[in-house]
Amino acid sequence: MSCAVACAIACAFASGMDVRPASEVAGKCILEPEYDAAVKLSGRADQFIDDGDYVAAMTLLDQGIGIVGTAYYSEDIIDDTGMKLVLSHIKQEEGVLAMAANLRSRVLSSRLAVYGRRLECKKKK
Repeated sequence: MSCAVACAIACAFASGMDVRPASEVAGKCILEPEYDAAVKLSGRADQFIDDGDYVAAMTLLDQGIGIVGTAYYSEDIIDDTGMKLVLSHIKQEEGVLAMAANLRSRVLSSRLAVYGRRLECKKKK
């Protein structure tokens, strides 16, 4: 993947173009069942990673990342997961599937952790 393509992906992600405009989503919630589905996908993907089936893992991780979208995002966090996601795609193109899958797993886990804290805050209100 060229640097220009990687930068374009990063810019598209950072602007929220991958799912919905960040201005429409930031600070708003995805539904709790969607969160639970993304958590389950993450767990299943980690099992595939442990088994060495990185392609299946990345498929599930991409689904989980798509479910969460940018709803996890808040202006009070520093989010570097977009850069990790771009690096994951680059490593996949290079054929370094174990690293690509592990990077995506960390992206989804990080986003779920942030979003999970937001869900807990909402439940306390």
